[in-house]
Amino acid sequence: MNLKRSFRIPLYIVFAILLIFITICSFAVFEKSVNKNLFENSTNFLKETAFLYAGTFQVKLNDQLFMLESQARYFNDIDMDDYNLLKKTIMSTKGVGEFKRIAVANASGMTINYDGKSSGNILMKDYFKKAMEGHSQISSTISTDEDGEKVLTLAVPIFNGGKPVGVITGTFSYSVLENIFSVDTFGGDGYSVISDKNGMILIGTKSENRLCTTDNWFDFLMEKKALTKSQHDSIYAEMQKKSNRNF
Repeated sequence: MNLKRSFRIPLYIVFAILLIFITICSFAVFEKSVNKNLFENSTNFLKETAFLYAGTFQVKLNDQLFMLESQARYFNDIDMDDYNLLKKTIMSTKGVGEFKRIAVANASGMTINYDGKSSGNILMKDYFKKAMEGHSQISSTISTDEDGEKVLTLAVPIFNGGKPVGVITGTFSYSVLENIFSVDTFGGDGYSVISDKNGMILIGTKSENRLCTTDNWFDFLMEKKALTKSQHDSIYAEMQKKSNRNF
């Protein structure tokens, strides 16, 4: 007697298993595709937003630099070492733009504000040195002025005979900068910053436990493991290269 029996899986079960498998694979592929599209769309949106606001912010700052250049013409033909003449000239000009304070400095870095007072000596400031090389500059850091307020400084060279002989500066208070750099990304859940070439934050969205509570966004991203070492080095190198351009 032959006790062997053949066992066959019904064809409809095979089809059912195959259908389930195909469905699972389809959902997996679909999910991957959707996630990829979401990632690409979000990345593109961030890039477009960054370029838009960076361009707008740059235009606004360039407008302010142009206003300082118009003020600088008052000093083109005067003796920058004559303190009384400098004081008389700066006090006769009117404040322009959204600057908190406008001042003029001779080659030694001595300053006089348009209210006739001094802001101290700026000889060692980075923006003064660059301006004395003939380039309009924006300070690389937020500093604290004599009133104890955080300010960003713009500087424009004063020329005489084609040679820089002094600098005119204008300071923005932090509150004005925040209004200029008002960005509402992702319905207020996003944040935006402007930093110097080393990642030190100059201006940032204010919120507790958000990015601007740190001083350096490179440190923040590395701490949160949002960047690998190679990504950090690549972005850092790119920022160093682009930061060498003059306004």
